[in-house]
Amino acid sequence: QGNIAAVTFPGTLMVVERGTNGWSVTATLHTPPGVRDMGSDVEIDNGTIVVGGETGNYQALIYRKNASGAWSFISSLTGGPRHQNDSGDFHGGDVDISGNTISIASPFFTLPLGPPSGSVFVFTNTGASWVQSAVLRYPLSDEEPAGWGTFAAVQADKLIVSHFQGDTYFYQRTNGAWSFASRYQPNVVFSGGQLSPA
Repeated sequence: QGNIAAVTFPGTLMVVERGTNGWSVTATLHTPPGVRDMGSDVEIDNGTIVVGGETGNYQALIYRKNASGAWSFISSLTGGPRHQNDSGDFHGGDVDISGNTISIASPFFTLPLGPPSGSVFVFTNTGASWVQSAVLRYPLSDEEPAGWGTFAAVQADKLIVSHFQGDTYFYQRTNGAWSFASRYQPNVVFSGGQLSPA
């Protein structure tokens, strides 16, 4: 974003920033204790970096640049409640950040007493910490498509959720509460590595 870029390697987050002499590496950060690895999805907004979790490691990691210009680990976001053995829900496979809001996709999330159900966790920065403020699940009465919540993106008070077959679901935040607004269905679907009519 702007003058900041970031990339992950196994166990490492490298921050690159553009200064008067061009781009240079300004920080090399590592996974905190208890976290196995980082995912590949990285998003940046206003001095905050959110890194998706690796498969089987349901945490998204937050890094922040302080007033002196140093980057440091702030917290990990897990979301829940979840099944205690649920380590394959791809939580954090896709993340996004906009201002004080972070969205974390979890397409195979499992409730404590239920089958896998795609979810998107929304966290809000209160000034002191990031807190879970909403859990979005499939909003319609028909059968939930496999992988719902594979992708999620947030921009201010709007959030979209989609899955690998292409349908997109739009949410709107009003007075702090998220509500489902509409669904877009493309006239083609992606299945088995090919596009076909819906």
